[in-house]
Amino acid sequence: MLATAQIVYDRQYFEIQYNDWLKHRSVWRRYAIYASLTQLAAGLIMAVTAPRQWLVGAVFAAFGVYETVSAVTYRRRWISARLLLARADKTVDLTFDETSVTSVSVNGNSRMLISGFVGFVAGTNGFFLIEDTGSSLYVPRRAVEPSSIYETLVQSLCLAVKNGSESQNAGGEQNADPESPKSGF
Repeated sequence: MLATAQIVYDRQYFEIQYNDWLKHRSVWRRYAIYASLTQLAAGLIMAVTAPRQWLVGAVFAAFGVYETVSAVTYRRRWISARLLLARADKTVDLTFDETSVTSVSVNGNSRMLISGFVGFVAGTNGFFLIEDTGSSLYVPRRAVEPSSIYETLVQSLCLAVKNGSESQNAGGEQNADPESPKSGF
């Protein structure tokens, strides 16, 4: 056993997860406010500078206002949605060893091979283990025990996920039969 983590799916967990996701995993969401304000400004400029087509500018500005409100309130709505979906017993115990992550909760137990994860992202306040579906398991720094091993755990998981992804890719290419028909269309 390398380390354990007890994750409690509460407001604080989701706030930390969102902040790390926004900073380290999000592609476009961090720019949503700037894009919406640009759209709002462009609409206002069009409405003022092209009086015959003021309606087009007004529509652009209206969509800019909607997008700005949506961008400003997204974090709160995202966290609220997760809190509504969380079960009554919101605690999961994780155990990390050299080859797997074991999760135990009142709803069930599972063992996930680290080589089965396709990505690893270290965040400011925790880390993401990314599945092949794109979903991820977020583990906050404060949940890892012993806390002195956090950096070692991050380095070993990063290396294990990287090696697992490379070996799966290499294994898939080596085992591919060039004579077999392609699946799909």
